[in-house]
Amino acid sequence: MINSSKKQETQPLERDLLNELNIANKEIANQLIESKKNEKDLVIVEKKLATQTEEKETLADELSVVNKELVIQKKDKKTRTKELGIVKTELALQNAENEDLATELVSVNKELIFQKDEKKKRTRELKSANKELVFQANEKQTQTDKFIIIKKAIISQAVEIENLTYQNQMNGLNNRKYFLDALARYDLEANLPISIIMCEINGLAIINHSLGHFMADEILTRIIKILSRVVRTEDVSICFSSGEFALILPKTNMNKSNRIVKKLKAFTSNEKAGLFDVSISCGTQTKLIMSDSLDETVKIAQEKLNIDRKIEGTIVENNTIGLIMEMLFEKNNREMLHSSRVSNMCERLAQKLHFDQGVVARIRATGMLHDIGKIGIDEKILNESGKLNEHEWAEIKKHPEIGYRILSASNEFIIHAKDVLQHHERIDGTGYPNGIKGEEISLVAKIISIVDAYDALISERPYRKALCEKDAIEEIIRCSGSQFDTELVKVFVEMIREHGDFKEK
Repeated sequence: MINSSKKQETQPLERDLLNELNIANKEIANQLIESKKNEKDLVIVEKKLATQTEEKETLADELSVVNKELVIQKKDKKTRTKELGIVKTELALQNAENEDLATELVSVNKELIFQKDEKKKRTRELKSANKELVFQANEKQTQTDKFIIIKKAIISQAVEIENLTYQNQMNGLNNRKYFLDALARYDLEANLPISIIMCEINGLAIINHSLGHFMADEILTRIIKILSRVVRTEDVSICFSSGEFALILPKTNMNKSNRIVKKLKAFTSNEKAGLFDVSISCGTQTKLIMSDSLDETVKIAQEKLNIDRKIEGTIVENNTIGLIMEMLFEKNNREMLHSSRVSNMCERLAQKLHFDQGVVARIRATGMLHDIGKIGIDEKILNESGKLNEHEWAEIKKHPEIGYRILSASNEFIIHAKDVLQHHERIDGTGYPNGIKGEEISLVAKIISIVDAYDALISERPYRKALCEKDAIEEIIRCSGSQFDTELVKVFVEMIREHGDFKEK
């Protein structure tokens, strides 16, 4: 019993001991784990310490190198300090020398200042002397310049007088005065045979009056160039007036002279100025012996020119007038229709007045040509759609005079010139361009004046409607005796009432 009770008492103790042992073992195990961790940490720390030790050794080595460099630098500083001491000593010596030099320079400067003062005195004296010399030189130069200017002016005037005397101022060719002097100089036996060629540009005056001097100058320039190609160095070329030339050909017989004329005409026929063909008329004559008169030779050459001009020049003039009319009609188509109607009515009125066929034909032609002067009027003014302003109307009123100049330049058409000039004159003297009146106005101009006005009245304009035949006749009658000839108006009105409106005819 006692043993069993003891056993029962010891069993709980054993269990407690076992529990404590287990707990102790666990703690020991935990401590072992901790110690292992600590060992690992120690290893890591040792490695870090080893690394730090290596770094410290490296830094120590670097510090050693730096220290060595610092030692070297200190030695260098000492060396430089010694050198600086030497330099300072040298500078002190140089400063002493500079002071000596400065003293010397002060002395030299004083000497230079003295010399400069002396030079200034001499310079002032020299300037004064130079001014006097310059003044004298300028006076001499002024006198010389005046002399040169006067001399040049005299020479220039002499040249100008000679040019005015002997040269055509428009084209630079020798003029009639030069021609007469040249005839006297060349009239020598050594120059025989001497040929004279007289030339004239056909239709140039007509072109000049209708299209202006620019076109005429262009043609003239071309002919001058042709002359320069044909004449020889020993020949003399002369321009009498616009479009008239002469050649003096020493040692040239008639055959050679004729060949030169053919050359001139051939070269000229190849020229064209705008729509116009360029041509010349020529006459030539040769002096063979000294007893012949050179003046007579010139006269015969001129007569031959006149004959050639009547044949060839008339053809050219007719063509030129025709071209001018074509150009006018191209500028303003209304002018073509108007001129045609005026021409037809003038013919009918002339027939009703019982004029002979020659006069009828002349009046018909004048009716067609009456506005030819409008070729010289600005195209914008001719085609103006509204009423003309004062300036434009003044320009339009120039066309009778332009037409007169064009037709007067033609031997064939000069017969129409006066009638064209007067076709805007009025019976009461208030017309244009000359304000003549009554019987001073030609019969043909009076006829054209009535027909021209009537056609204008029955023709539509952009700024007004056309009048009917009845109203137009009444207006013509109303102006009878002031603007129009009374007797001609009566015949004209009778003709219109007989034949009706001419617009479609």
